[in-house]
Amino acid sequence: MAVRGLNHLTLAVGDLDRSIAFYRDLLGCTLRARWHEGAYLEAGTLWLCLSLDHRVAGVPAADYTHFAFDVSPRDFEALARRVSAAAPIWKDNRSEGASLYVLDPDGHKLELHTGSLESRLAAYRARSGSGVEIFDAAQLEPANHDCPEATGDGNYSPPLPAPQSPERPQA
Repeated sequence: MAVRGLNHLTLAVGDLDRSIAFYRDLLGCTLRARWHEGAYLEAGTLWLCLSLDHRVAGVPAADYTHFAFDVSPRDFEALARRVSAAAPIWKDNRSEGASLYVLDPDGHKLELHTGSLESRLAAYRARSGSGVEIFDAAQLEPANHDCPEATGDGNYSPPLPAPQSPERPQA
């Protein structure tokens, strides 16, 4: 038992129409459903949910957390030109492969990327002294699914504290 991948991504947005236009018209996602407070779009096999939330500050997080969308190498240049003309860039690319780092209308950090995990690992392998330990897939050990905390139904249950006996009044 293990997760199989990313099922969907939900982003809080302050203006649903503006966000739909960004993801559909600028990034090329397919609009699949829309209602008063949200929308579902597809980006390849990724299901993207936009959820209206007026508390969205629109300010990018200070950390490096971001969402990277896969872009084919043949489409990257044209898409990058179109997107960079309409969205603020938050980081310069220093990774292997072509990447563009932009903010969506609500300040969510996005990356348009042409590489894969294998191309990233190959870049580290080629760079001596990178300090990155790489594990070959054929040598990986399976996850330990025999841990006593696993319930068997895919849920994790941490150990419960021992039951306490009720206190009795002293005579």
